[in-house]
Amino acid sequence: MRTQDIIIGELYRLRTSPDYGYVKAEKVLKKKEGENTTNFTLVKCKHSSDKNFDFCFIRYFRPCDLIKIS
Repeated sequence: MRTQDIIIGELYRLRTSPDYGYVKAEKVLKKKEGENTTNFTLVKCKHSSDKNFDFCFIRYFRPCDLIKIS
């Protein structure tokens, strides 16, 4: 997925596990900006096993790791 295709608050899945878990985009971080110290653009996300996000982790993914829910 491209960076400009990511919509904040939208649900996505991970390319490596397309049938398990959900990812909600929170913020797009350009390279070397704020919390991002890498040379890649990252997406700050909430990662949960269910859609209601009662329990979730804050994780950072590259945009190419995210796919749309079909």
